Amino acid sequence: MLARPLFWALPSSVEPMRALSILPSRFLSTLASQASSSVPRASTSPFLAIPKAAQINTNNDGAPLYAPMMDAHAAAGVLGDVLKRGIGLGEVVCLGQNEIHGLMEMCWKEGSRDERVREALFAHANEVTRRFFGNKVFYRGLIEFSNVCQNDCLYCGIRKNQPNVERYTISKKQLLSIALWAHDNGYGSVMLQSGELNHPARMKYLTDVITAIRRETVLTNLEKEKRHRRHSNQAEDPAIDELIEEVRSESFIGSDPRFKDKGIGIALSVGELSEADYRRLHEAGGHRYLLRIESSNPELYSKIHPPTQPFAKRLACLRLLKKVGFQVGSGVMIGIPGQTLEDLARDIVFFRDEDIDMVGMGPYITQEDTPVADMWQAQYGHVDKKEHMAEMFDLTTVLISICRITMGNINIAATTALQAINANGREVALRRGANVLMPILTPTQFRENYQLYEGKPCITDTAEQCKECLNFRLKSIGKEAAKAVWGDPPHFYQHVRSHHTLARRSFSSKPSPAAPKSPGASELPRINIGFFGAMNAGKSTLMNKLTRSNLSIVDATPGTTADTKITLMELHDIGPTKLFDTAGIDERGELGEKKRRKTISVLKESDIALLVVDPLQKLSPTEPTLASPDALQWERYLIEMGEKRHKEVSIVFNIKEQEGATQGWTRRQIEDGVVRLLEMLDPSSMHRVLCLDLGAPEASDRLVKFIQSSPAHGSMYHDDLPCVPESYLTADSVFFLNIPMDAETPAGRLLRPQAMVQESIIRHYGTTVAYRMDLAKARSSDPAEVQEEKSRFLKMLNMVLQQTAGPKLLITDSQAMDIVHPWTLDPVTNRPLIDITTFSIALLHRQSGGQLPTFVEGLERFKHIKQGDRVLVAEGCNHNRITQLCNDIATVQLPGHIRAQGGASIAVDHAFGREFPDIEDQSDKGLGAYSLVIHCGGCYIDKQKVQARVDDLREMGVPVTNFGLLLSYVAAPEAVDRALQPWGLTSV
Repeated sequence: MLARPLFWALPSSVEPMRALSILPSRFLSTLASQASSSVPRASTSPFLAIPKAAQINTNNDGAPLYAPMMDAHAAAGVLGDVLKRGIGLGEVVCLGQNEIHGLMEMCWKEGSRDERVREALFAHANEVTRRFFGNKVFYRGLIEFSNVCQNDCLYCGIRKNQPNVERYTISKKQLLSIALWAHDNGYGSVMLQSGELNHPARMKYLTDVITAIRRETVLTNLEKEKRHRRHSNQAEDPAIDELIEEVRSESFIGSDPRFKDKGIGIALSVGELSEADYRRLHEAGGHRYLLRIESSNPELYSKIHPPTQPFAKRLACLRLLKKVGFQVGSGVMIGIPGQTLEDLARDIVFFRDEDIDMVGMGPYITQEDTPVADMWQAQYGHVDKKEHMAEMFDLTTVLISICRITMGNINIAATTALQAINANGREVALRRGANVLMPILTPTQFRENYQLYEGKPCITDTAEQCKECLNFRLKSIGKEAAKAVWGDPPHFYQHVRSHHTLARRSFSSKPSPAAPKSPGASELPRINIGFFGAMNAGKSTLMNKLTRSNLSIVDATPGTTADTKITLMELHDIGPTKLFDTAGIDERGELGEKKRRKTISVLKESDIALLVVDPLQKLSPTEPTLASPDALQWERYLIEMGEKRHKEVSIVFNIKEQEGATQGWTRRQIEDGVVRLLEMLDPSSMHRVLCLDLGAPEASDRLVKFIQSSPAHGSMYHDDLPCVPESYLTADSVFFLNIPMDAETPAGRLLRPQAMVQESIIRHYGTTVAYRMDLAKARSSDPAEVQEEKSRFLKMLNMVLQQTAGPKLLITDSQAMDIVHPWTLDPVTNRPLIDITTFSIALLHRQSGGQLPTFVEGLERFKHIKQGDRVLVAEGCNHNRITQLCNDIATVQLPGHIRAQGGASIAVDHAFGREFPDIEDQSDKGLGAYSLVIHCGGCYIDKQKVQARVDDLREMGVPVTNFGLLLSYVAAPEAVDRALQPWGLTSV
């Protein structure tokens, strides 16, 4: 049976264990000796202004004693006071470079250090980590398969010209066997790492071995699934047999999306390659790639690399990896000779700006016979090296914490280099924001020849010993390994919306007046909570219990909930929510299929999904076994769809304990039945579970507490992206808002995109100047009228340009781009007078969660549209269009541009409001029927719906672009590049 918490009470929030009392005595003695030998002494290092490193306390037995952390609520308050913003529990805070620098000084630098702020930083970072990952730690089995390298990085112990290195490459057969061992032992992914070698033979080696690893491990999972169905008396699934045959065939492709999350995940770290090679590796089945920038300061980078390895190439490769579709990791060394705190602050901003999914930061550790080690000796040779490294360890953990609170849902590694300095270094990092460990699986006979730096730990431990040791170490800090999961960073699929702060030059350690929360929110953001399950499972009862009303009709007749019922509600300590009561997933027939599609659509938009299961519906009346082989068919389907879209699906068992409702079952029998159902629904114990009697008076309170304990709680509220590029959001910025009006403009208010952009700017203390352009005059055939409007426009523009030295941005209605672009070019030099973008692009950035690059790629499809293509124009609002009085964008302008580009026979369909084609609809109105979708900014639908649409389009391979991008391109190809430049993008 599965080991589960007590079913009849909510799991308590367990504080991490503070002593290693649970470890076997042989680990206690080892760790005690390591801890006592790593206690640092006072600082004498000249690296910036270095404080004393935190010492590891020990109890009477010599075992490390981890000090209690500051209360998470108090920590948020302390940081809020320092940053002059209200910060919520576990809230992500988008820090500017100056703020990052200031926090480093307050938490680390001698003379500026504030112990209370330092404790608050670590506690808040730990809480942000808990919010996204719970107490789970992802393992990446590290296989260093070759130390052959063509490069000569000046700090590296396996560089091309490094003396006394015995070169090796593990055979493909041995590498496969190591990966299979990892898969069999619960590792969800492996990292294949080597020196860089750009050679066709190396590329063939890699593609062969990646394909083999994927094939063998996917096959193992499929065959296990087949056996599980047989042992649980479920009907045979012919689809599994078909997949098994396909995996065994020569046509198998490791990256086939049907095998996502099956088999073992593969990360790579093999250097700078061509785009074609990156694509080969990705297609073979690699899905993560680590390419460390080492320093985002080009000048410092050039000092630690030879001229043949320029910074620009490394940066270009990182961007190529994103383009190809990899989850991209990067990292830096901390303590490089010549490095400053400003450099390190810039590094974290670099990670955020380059959209990095995984970060690894570690102290620079010298390696004998390398040029950078000589540089270090020249700068720091007079100090105690052990003390210096302890200080670099401490600085590294401060940076890990800052990185966590400002980037939120990325993966952050507790690197092996930390353990090389501090015996408990990885555990400390895991309590300060890290969530990934990389146990070394390289065979022991090769490890000493993969010495990137001096003192690399664990080089004599076997893979089994390493795994056992790490598992015990995790338990010592109240964490556990996430077994048999790929451990993808949520950031790759959905960018966290963070609490933005101004890039101030000064910090305050004194309490400040309460500030408005969520400065980036220009509408009321809501957490979407969906209730799903079979007919009569108790979904509507759950909805009514939560709302303490009778909003949903409850009846014993199956199928009473005919369509999704939506209600808005404020939940204490959660915030505004939108609740969805969906139709039963298991209804048969054509109507049932329609309801099912609608239910899945709601699941895609949910932040929290509660799968309601009535165990008495699913179990045999006489014993705790399934009533039928397919009794859980649709529940499994919902879980599978939720995992596919990376939704948090929690299982709520509706236990009817009132008299007469248990059908003669005893409480023990129901418990046994629930355990049996969980074994089949959630064999890996990955989903949160609540057993609840919905008829009990306390049901509502327990349900709210269960939702409050969700890792997704708070991920939407307070955390919206601003509507304008962050680099423009300073207190001295000025925004020129160009707002033409026509017959469709509503009376008494601005259009929603204009209002949302303006509010977002004002909340960040920016200044707005609103201008109403007369488009009729600007486009008039009378030159005098054109000149009159142009003169009026330029007069206002000049007023903006003469303002302070802060950043300036013109944001225009998309349909005016053909006027705004040429009018804002210098008549002599033809250079832009001001940066420009559009309201539609700005809103789309916010509503899509920062996925503008996807829409830019879709613009390429528009450029090549042709006769016979079918295009969908999707507009989130559904207003009364007066096409005879105005040139409506969706129904008049865009269809005209589409046909002008590709031909008159192109079919143009429209989707207005909340309706959007279904991904499973195979008709000519289904999503797959379209060659291109052109979407508005999405201001009248919530961001969850916009992002669900983007996910559907990506899954179907249908390109999508945006009103503002297309109209900018039609105005002039260079106009679209101008509109994208503020976002750090180009159209090519």
